Amino acid sequence: MKRLYISIIIVPILWASCAFGLDYEPSSIFLLRPQSAEQAAMAEIGTGLPSHNCLQFNPGATVLGDGISANLMYNFHFQDIRTNSANLYWRKMNFTLGVDFFLSNISGIEKRSAATPEPDYVFTSHSLYLGFLAGYTVLQRVSIGMRVKWLYERIDYDDADGTVLDFGILVRQKFLNQTFTLGGAILNFGQDFRFIEYQFRMPKVYRTGIGVEFNDPSFKVGFDFIKPEFDDFQYAFGGEYNVVEWLNLRAGYVAGHDSRSVTAGLSLLYRNISFNYAFVPYRYKWGFSHLISFGYSSS
Repeated sequence: MKRLYISIIIVPILWASCAFGLDYEPSSIFLLRPQSAEQAAMAEIGTGLPSHNCLQFNPGATVLGDGISANLMYNFHFQDIRTNSANLYWRKMNFTLGVDFFLSNISGIEKRSAATPEPDYVFTSHSLYLGFLAGYTVLQRVSIGMRVKWLYERIDYDDADGTVLDFGILVRQKFLNQTFTLGGAILNFGQDFRFIEYQFRMPKVYRTGIGVEFNDPSFKVGFDFIKPEFDDFQYAFGGEYNVVEWLNLRAGYVAGHDSRSVTAGLSLLYRNISFNYAFVPYRYKWGFSHLISFGYSSS
């Protein structure tokens, strides 16, 4: 049975790596931006080592326990990019329901109708999505989930909308008093996105990942294999160490990404509330990204 679980999770990502290459320029890249400072600090792993408060990278990670969890994030990015997100999940018995919201704004875009020193005017572009998640624990250690996302993008006076789907699965197993997790996900599966007279494909991504949670010392580590349909393979590694009861330190590294590699961050804990910060440097003089999020988990 365990070999069957592993086959179900691993085979899709291996198949994608062979079937797809650099064959198109996708639309709605904002779907790939992180929604949680916790996961951004660990190089955006989250397929096999998901967070209680944000299931962005694996909607099937719903086996994490009963209760309510929430996440609010603000991200100040380079080049006047601002992103905000909110996630709310309710878990009871074998069922999980959730709502995800993400908004990205890019300000200071100059509009010109001719090669002039001054622009005709300056505008702000908007991108957002609203997602609804449903998950179910099939067996005691296996959960599956699906999310429907409605997208909307506006640039100047032109706009467009569409719908995509996310699918995920997570397996948890205790061994030698440690918790091992294995997950897989297909994200942003949907029809082509039409903007003005142009047709774009969605940024479909195949992910699989593993994670280990150690009890003594309190430490967890994860490794994700990421295959965007439109790009090369990426390999992300991240970890979190519980220094004291109220402080976690995080770090990560991603190989194969075109603009970033090292990440870092921390978390301050008070009862069921967490304050999370992530620092992500970028190449090509793009500067830094600072992410701040607040998390809550009743369990």
